Amino acid sequence: MNVKYINNTLGFSVEIPAEILDKIRQLGLEFHPREFGGIFLGKTSPNCSKITITELVIPTEYESKPNGFTRHPHNLNDRIKDEYNRSEGEINYVGEWHTHPNGKSQFSKKDLKAMAAISALTEVKTATPLLLIAGLTKNLYDPALYIYYQSTLQAYTNDR
Repeated sequence: MNVKYINNTLGFSVEIPAEILDKIRQLGLEFHPREFGGIFLGKTSPNCSKITITELVIPTEYESKPNGFTRHPHNLNDRIKDEYNRSEGEINYVGEWHTHPNGKSQFSKKDLKAMAAISALTEVKTATPLLLIAGLTKNLYDPALYIYYQSTLQAYTNDR
């Protein structure tokens, strides 16, 4: 089953398999109280209004701290290229995800700055990457989805 997120202002939608959201929660609890994250691969419609996330990718090299997560792109770039080639260009990098342990799923200035830098990379092939932030505690899981669009992060709402 997919969970659908929508941004009515932009007319965009994103579908994420429930298993991927469950995996983010599981990883967040394993690394708690440190942040953890990775990237999303997926399919984008020709007009970029619909994204379907197909895979959660976990980096092999990263720094995980209580108030920060940094992934190192070495193996991730190869994984993106391999999936892009295997799918004949259908699946590609679509965004980032990370946890905010004991925190809210609201993005920080650091998150906004990171997404601006990512969107400027020519090898990323998207000027509008997604960002999922999962605020979580032992009893609460609150994933929030954003898209980097026109130099800011625009929120999606869960279409349940």
